[in-house]
Amino acid sequence: MSFFSLQRTKWLWINLLAMMLVVVVAIFITLSWLNGYTRHGERVEVPEMKGMLVGEANEMLQQLGLVGVTEDSTYMEGITPGSILDHHPVSGQAVKKGRIIYFSINNLNVPNKPLPAIIDNSSLRQARARLEADKFRLTPDSLVVGEKDWIYGVLLGQKELNNHDSIPLGSTLTLLVGDGGALAIDEDSLLMEQALPPTEVPSATTAEDSWF
Repeated sequence: MSFFSLQRTKWLWINLLAMMLVVVVAIFITLSWLNGYTRHGERVEVPEMKGMLVGEANEMLQQLGLVGVTEDSTYMEGITPGSILDHHPVSGQAVKKGRIIYFSINNLNVPNKPLPAIIDNSSLRQARARLEADKFRLTPDSLVVGEKDWIYGVLLGQKELNNHDSIPLGSTLTLLVGDGGALAIDEDSLLMEQALPPTEVPSATTAEDSWF
């Protein structure tokens, strides 16, 4: 084999080795970048946050390298306003750092609801059923003069309400209920008086004429 052939073979192998080295270095750099970009291996467990206030939960997530975001809200009676009802991903799930945790929270403001049309339009039994179905609370009834067990009014505290008034959900209401007393009796008496024919009173002239 000539000297030039050996030289060409030598340079060929050197070029091949150099190309392989470049490829290996490029692969190493790419994998290192991908590991850094995707935070490979840096996983944390999502903590349980139901019932916590949003501010408290965000502080906890920040320490873990996670981010909390309120996604939606609803209202549930008896639960602290602004507290977390649910979150996704759920507690115990392993996620990468920087992951967003979505909150569903209890509404900060109690929503309003219209008062059903029960005033002068409903019996006591019907009114109670409708109000309890709408999540209103009831105090003991307040009796007023009127037809027994008929609804004459509704109080929110000391304020007298009208049908369809917008009031906070879960409000405590007092029903003004007829006691079947004097008003009902007076109404019956009035109806009877209206049904009777008018009584004729004899005039003085008629009485005098009767003597003759």
